[in-house]
Amino acid sequence: MKRPKKLIGLVAHDMAPCLAFGLLAVALVKKGFGVIPVLLKAGQKSAPDNWDELLACDSVVIGMSSSPELAQAETSVANWAKEKKVPFFFYADTFGVYGREWFAPFRGLASGIFVLDYPEEIQAARELFPNALIIPAGNPTHLAYFSHPITRKEIRRRIGFGTDDFVILVSLCKSQALNFELLKAVRLGVCMTRNRRRTKVVFSLHPGDKNWPGGVQEADRSVNLSDHHLLVSDSRASDSFRIALRS
Repeated sequence: MKRPKKLIGLVAHDMAPCLAFGLLAVALVKKGFGVIPVLLKAGQKSAPDNWDELLACDSVVIGMSSSPELAQAETSVANWAKEKKVPFFFYADTFGVYGREWFAPFRGLASGIFVLDYPEEIQAARELFPNALIIPAGNPTHLAYFSHPITRKEIRRRIGFGTDDFVILVSLCKSQALNFELLKAVRLGVCMTRNRRRTKVVFSLHPGDKNWPGGVQEADRSVNLSDHHLLVSDSRASDSFRIALRS
């Protein structure tokens, strides 16, 4: 068996960096690198009992999850890499992620950081990570958002919407309070549509939302969207729950 060029660790908790690292792992293997992925997928996978496999890595790429608690695996690996003098890189999956304060102790020590390919993002990251290589890599998962294999007509047919129905897709976040505010704005938009009876609302739940599914139903009651056809879309939902909450 051919020995890989180098062994690279990929460590992330939140779903966004996990998805990106899944694509990165495939690309690295094709290039002849070995990969040790520790992808917790927003808590869907438990942290390993030990990090023995990572000890052999020549370098590690680390996600920057959305709270100190969720980023514990990432900061632990960054500390290990710092102590063992293993080159480590951060991956900022979206705007401003490089500024998260729980990663501040590592800013002067990181070998590099991957950021979105925008001049303002590159400059801001350079100011916070003065010794790091700034790599404007973008987010490889964004491409998938615009290349769906299913047509608009077929998607509507599968969920029972007509071609002339006005559909609002509501992508929710992890905070129930912010979700309520977002849904209030959606309700205002629904009230402004010309044909309210043909307006459909679809929730797309955040994979890290711990309030599911009751949070959606409570939000529905709080903002009074119950006179519209509501669907919930979530990979964890059973088929029986992927039906209209209201019709």
